[in-house]
Amino acid sequence: MADQSRGGPYPEGMFGATRQLWMANPMQMMSGTQLAEFWRTQDRLLEAFEDLAQSWCERRRDAARQAVEAANELPEDARDVPQTLRMMNEWMAESVSRLAEDAREGYAFYVRCAEQVANGASSATEAAEMVSDRVRAKAEQGVSNLSEGSGRSKKNGSSRKK
Repeated sequence: MADQSRGGPYPEGMFGATRQLWMANPMQMMSGTQLAEFWRTQDRLLEAFEDLAQSWCERRRDAARQAVEAANELPEDARDVPQTLRMMNEWMAESVSRLAEDAREGYAFYVRCAEQVANGASSATEAAEMVSDRVRAKAEQGVSNLSEGSGRSKKNGSSRKK
């Protein structure tokens, strides 16, 4: 009844069942699939952020160039108030346009990120369900083996001894 060869009073077959459950360790199975999906999602998010950052930097460069051009076009005596106001107004209008584009791209970036995270979570959930099914099957197989082992030793009336 007891497996004395393993150093304790354990039912026969328990080590086999434990080994099978260990081999079906959810962390071992999930880590590959889910971690791969996590890093693929990270890559897509970083790509989206890179696009956003590049566009933002281009708009900031345009703003700086336009500010320099406007400064160069200002009259030397700075007494031509209407022309100065017109140039400032044009630059401000362009600035507002750039800010609006920042907002549009920022919103699109957040939507893209949310989609990527949702898709990644969906893939991870599917992987977790697959792993859960495999673990459950291994556990049932181990319990079945454990029951069969206990039944055999009872039928045979045998127990192992050192």
